[in-house]
Amino acid sequence: MQPTEQVYRVQCLRYIDGEPAAIETTHLPAQLFPQIETRDLEHQSLYLIIENIYSRRLERCEEHIGAVTAGHEEAHLLKIRVGFPLVKAQRIVRDTTGAAVEFG
Repeated sequence: MQPTEQVYRVQCLRYIDGEPAAIETTHLPAQLFPQIETRDLEHQSLYLIIENIYSRRLERCEEHIGAVTAGHEEAHLLKIRVGFPLVKAQRIVRDTTGAAVEFG
């Protein structure tokens, strides 16, 4: 993805046993996924939509994991205190052409 490229930003709050457990934020190049906002992202797998609707076969993922502390937004969404220790994972998913199709 280029710095000037338009992207979709999809944010999802994941729950475990009814409690908020993770915030997942995904960035998708708008050029590769026109009108993805019209898809049922709440009930369908994003990766299945990417592969089946947009014909992008996913091949590999690079992921980096580290420790951070909760800021105000994260604390509010996860119902924890500001400064609470969290695990942060960043990933880049590439398709079979090597193009970056998701940054999360």
